[in-house]
Amino acid sequence: MITNQIKYSFALYQKYFLVSQQYIQDMYYHRIPLRQEHEKQLQKLISKGAQIIGGGQFPYNGAYYIINTEDDNNIKTFINNDPYTQNNLAKTTYEQIYPLIDNFDQLSQLYSFK
Repeated sequence: MITNQIKYSFALYQKYFLVSQQYIQDMYYHRIPLRQEHEKQLQKLISKGAQIIGGGQFPYNGAYYIINTEDDNNIKTFINNDPYTQNNLAKTTYEQIYPLIDNFDQLSQLYSFK
C-alpha cells in the first residue's frame, strides 16, 4: 500500500500538457513541404526527455498531443519552432492537464510519436 501511495504522489509531480493544433483549410497540401521539419521538432522534444502521445486528426483539420515534460518551456519552444505555427498553417495552443492515470510511460511507449 505504501508503494501505491508513493507511486501516486510521484504522478502528482509530473507535468502533462495538452497541445492543440487547429489547421487551416487545405492543410493536407500545405503541410507536405514542412512535414519533415514538423516531425524534427517533435523529435527534439522527445530528445529533451518528453513523452508524447497523439497526432493528426483525419481529415487533416488539426492535431492533439498529450505531452509529459518537466518544463513547460519545452512546449513553448516546440510551438515557436514548429513550421506549421510559424507559417500560419496552424493555430497552436496548450494547457496543463492532470490525467487520472499513473502508467503514462507504458502508454507512451505503445502509442507515442515515433
